[in-house]
Amino acid sequence: MSPKPKVAMSIYSYGADIRRRRMTVEDAIEHAVSIGAEGIELVDKQHIPNYPYPSVYDLRKLRDYIESLGVKMVCYSTYVDRAILSDREATIGEMVKMMHEQIAVADVLGVKVYRPAILPSARVQGENAFIKERIELIKEVLPDLRKYNIKLGMEIHAPMQPELLLRLAKKVNDKSFGLIPDFSVWATKQALDTHIIGKAPLESFKAVMPYTIHVHAKAHMFNEKGEELTHPYKELITILKESGYDGYISAEFEGWWEGEDYDSKRVAETHINLIKRYL
Repeated sequence: MSPKPKVAMSIYSYGADIRRRRMTVEDAIEHAVSIGAEGIELVDKQHIPNYPYPSVYDLRKLRDYIESLGVKMVCYSTYVDRAILSDREATIGEMVKMMHEQIAVADVLGVKVYRPAILPSARVQGENAFIKERIELIKEVLPDLRKYNIKLGMEIHAPMQPELLLRLAKKVNDKSFGLIPDFSVWATKQALDTHIIGKAPLESFKAVMPYTIHVHAKAHMFNEKGEELTHPYKELITILKESGYDGYISAEFEGWWEGEDYDSKRVAETHINLIKRYL
């Protein structure tokens, strides 16, 4: 039997209910598992207890809770913040320190994919400078990644075009590094004015598959039949299957981000069912 992708849930999808305190992070995790999620993805600022200074006890308690439900945390999404001081951007050394700490948290949580979103900088202009800085950061943390058997995944997210991070992956050329394509790059319709879409050709999705270690199945809106209206789900998931990818696809609903209220449970179930329909 050929390998098959597995379905995970990003707890980010429950933002409408978590931010209104109708659900806790634990409630959302439990619901995700109850509707068939095979893995859990958490976002540091939103879901980690006592962020940015969680205790090992809190992290182990969260890990034990997730594993008690019969699943594991499969991706830890973080942010490498440049604005740690009011008068200047973080230095490379300060950013590396943040990444070391995030990798240590990922290890305690039992996660094997770590996604650090490195926020834009006024001092990093142009593609060559972008790649140079990323390589500098990645090389500094490779020893930690190898020690803990964790892979660092750089996310390809709209409006970024896949070719840029594909260049990065080829230059790094290390088993501890990979890519995390986000469906937004291949979105065909803009849901709201502030939602950024890429409209990249599907051939570019095929091109990044050999380097893909995790996938974000972005969604903004569904119709009454449960189809997502802004991304070509059938085509993207077909490419995933045909490539032999057997990692996790995280359902990631972003429609709540503008502040509109949603029934997170209903949306999450619709989203999981959509992904499974095409798997």
